[in-house]
Amino acid sequence: MKSQKKYWETKIINWEKTIYSSKKLTPQSLVEKMAAPFRKILKKRLAAAEKLVSHHAKGKIIADLGCGSGIFLKKLAKYQPKKLIGVDIALSAIEAAQSGCQGRRYHFVCTDLRRDTGPVKNAHIVVGIGFIDYFAKDELVGLFGTLKNKQFLFSFPEKIFSLREILHRAYLILAACPGSNKYSRQEMDAILKKAGLQKWWYYDQDNIRFVTNLPHRTN
Repeated sequence: MKSQKKYWETKIINWEKTIYSSKKLTPQSLVEKMAAPFRKILKKRLAAAEKLVSHHAKGKIIADLGCGSGIFLKKLAKYQPKKLIGVDIALSAIEAAQSGCQGRRYHFVCTDLRRDTGPVKNAHIVVGIGFIDYFAKDELVGLFGTLKNKQFLFSFPEKIFSLREILHRAYLILAACPGSNKYSRQEMDAILKKAGLQKWWYYDQDNIRFVTNLPHRTN
């Protein structure tokens, strides 16, 4: 099986196109075509994340972990953040982000955040959509340990039993995707406590889930 770096180097751009655009760089495989109907929720997930972060973005330094080609950062740019940092393990993603995101506020870094959390050091808000799925428990403890004095929002890969989850697991196997993990809320609570965090909450609406410590809003 490929390493995560090699897997995403060859997959990330086409994967984004199948979700966020009608354009395709190369023809889809049968496995990807079968997965397409289940990806509609990912657009809704990104929109929900944008809404949650938008209220807090003005004047802040925001780091997007697993930024891909910078799609989410471009959405956040209109909320007047001070700086937008994109981090990804795949060089192909960073090159696409640098090409597609213009302006002095953008800064992109290709690195493995398991070993190098330097890019998030000065961030006020740290986000990750479809990111922590690829971290093991001990790696998550290390990551969250660096976020104790920051606001964060991560899509939450909750361990639940459903047809959607069964089909997703089958897709990951067929696509030879390395290291995708699911966690129960009890497991995630234990990870965050071990990392030294004190406050967080779970967003759960329409099968979209986040773990975050952003202040609650009623609108």
